[in-house]
Amino acid sequence: MRPEFVQYVELIIPPFSLIWVFVFLLPPKAFPLRLAAQIFSFIFVRDAMIATRMWTITPDFSLTFIDDAESLFLVSLSSIFMASMIYYTNKDSAKIIVFRQSTRSCLRAGIMTSLLIYVPVYFLKNNMGAARETISYDYPLLCGNLALTLCGNLVEELLFRSCLASYLKKMDVMELHSALLQASAFAIYHMYLAYMVTSCGWLLLVFTFWEGLVCALLQQRYGLVSATLAHGLAIFYITINLLR
Repeated sequence: MRPEFVQYVELIIPPFSLIWVFVFLLPPKAFPLRLAAQIFSFIFVRDAMIATRMWTITPDFSLTFIDDAESLFLVSLSSIFMASMIYYTNKDSAKIIVFRQSTRSCLRAGIMTSLLIYVPVYFLKNNMGAARETISYDYPLLCGNLALTLCGNLVEELLFRSCLASYLKKMDVMELHSALLQASAFAIYHMYLAYMVTSCGWLLLVFTFWEGLVCALLQQRYGLVSATLAHGLAIFYITINLLR
């Protein structure tokens, strides 16, 4: 077991447990407060990965996970566990729609839209002269990167494009307005990462607003799976420096 992963687990367990004790103690009707706490819990476990060198991100949008497939798969499993807890605690308050159209249509839309999200990053990295050399990925490491980007971003899609979207719909917010609110909230959610944890700054906020808006619109038409595929694959392309 890699020492970075052990350090990561030791770091996140006490605060994560405290937050989720708070979540489970909340009354069922306290949905906004519960959702805010769950979002905060994911911010903590995400940014703790940088503190423990489980992943790095540079100002030129070079994002790299630890080169250990076992650690990546274990974090992926923990993301699935967290997604399950989010679903369980919010199933009576949020309407989570997995597929809004046929399975094939939803999968195709998610895959195609992932390229739409990634293309601006590709051109930005080229214009900034980002390094083109990347990790030499063997098959297990490549699968580990794909698993983590999909499972980790499933949690974000549940929080923002399912739970938050459901709350806004209950407040009779129109779909475009809701998508803009989700995108803004998603960018705000990355503010600490952009300015305090990394040096990406406003570029990361612009990217996450764009990503959040595209995924929100995609979820409204195709459902959770499409949004998760688009989001997860776009981040996967960034990690492996697709089209380098």
